[in-house]
Amino acid sequence: FMFKTAQESNRDYIKNSIRAFIAGAKNLNWIIGIIQSSAGPENLPEIINELANHLTNESEKNRFSDLIEELKRRDFLR
Repeated sequence: FMFKTAQESNRDYIKNSIRAFIAGAKNLNWIIGIIQSSAGPENLPEIINELANHLTNESEKNRFSDLIEELKRRDFLR
């Protein structure tokens, strides 16, 4: 049994939070707040790329693209 590092836990938290947003459970301000409070994790592009491959419908794709747009606007992504 291995304990996760703080970085791994933070990554999972961000990833699961973005999943909740994409699924429609939370709004854009909420997910941006989560990402900001986690100091804009350096592995954000990796998390985004991973999740991009698992969008199942138009609604998820739209929410995902809204998120990407906002993250770029705020300089979390390039």
